[in-house]
Amino acid sequence: LVRTIGKIYSLSAHQFLGSLDSGIGMPSIAKWAKGHAASMERQGETSKAKRDGLVAGMKMVTMQQTAAKDIAAATTDEERKAKMDEMEEKMTTGMLGVMWTTTVVDITTTLHEVAQMVLFDQSVDRDTRKRRGFGLKHLG
Repeated sequence: LVRTIGKIYSLSAHQFLGSLDSGIGMPSIAKWAKGHAASMERQGETSKAKRDGLVAGMKMVTMQQTAAKDIAAATTDEERKAKMDEMEEKMTTGMLGVMWTTTVVDITTTLHEVAQMVLFDQSVDRDTRKRRGFGLKHLG
């Protein structure tokens, strides 16, 4: 989680600093490219986290269907109880995985929005925003 937070800070700062004016109203090519690369990497990380959440959800559905078949195929009450206990264990682990990936997506999105608010805050001057960008980059 700490690595994810640091990556969001770093990518947001690179994206912001890459879009800063070079003095004539246009970013330098190198900064522009670095900013776009950071933006694309951030979007890739968000997509990966969302995909992981979907995969975890699909695993949960598959586990539930398999467990239901196993419970239905059980012949004795003891066997049925053992299958249910096994299913509960697997479902708990799977549910924790789903909750974790959902939390990572939520944290990633929230941190990116907060970083954008801090970096593009119009109530402070340009130099302050630039210092914030460098600070966020260093923090990440």
